[in-house]
Amino acid sequence: MRKPLNKTPQKLVKEWFQKAESDIRLAEYLLAENAPFWEAVAFHCQQSVEKYMKAYLVYHQIEFPKTHDLEKLLELMARADTKFSTQLLFANTLTPFGVLVRYPDDAQRVDRKKAESVVALAQKVEKAILAKRSGLRSK
Repeated sequence: MRKPLNKTPQKLVKEWFQKAESDIRLAEYLLAENAPFWEAVAFHCQQSVEKYMKAYLVYHQIEFPKTHDLEKLLELMARADTKFSTQLLFANTLTPFGVLVRYPDDAQRVDRKKAESVVALAQKVEKAILAKRSGLRSK
């Protein structure tokens, strides 16, 4: 289990939010620029969602293992709010983009249309988590 050292929970939550926001903004930028790096768009969306979930867990002082498995993070989030984690179950579809998309595999090919849908899902998670903890978002 991961324990933050020498950081207050609020500071650590802000840092997770900053990292998550950086990933989603990069994915949006690549999509807007029509840069043909669709797998990278999907990867950064998964990373963003993972980091938003980890920020939520840190805020609620729920320890989590080092993982890219969004289903596992959702299970842990349920400890704080079962209804909320259930509303975000769709996010689990992004899990394969955290690792598998980084390696050759026909099943994980991403085209522009898929990249657009992945960005939309990540934005939905971002909005939901920030709405829950809007006071923690750093600018």
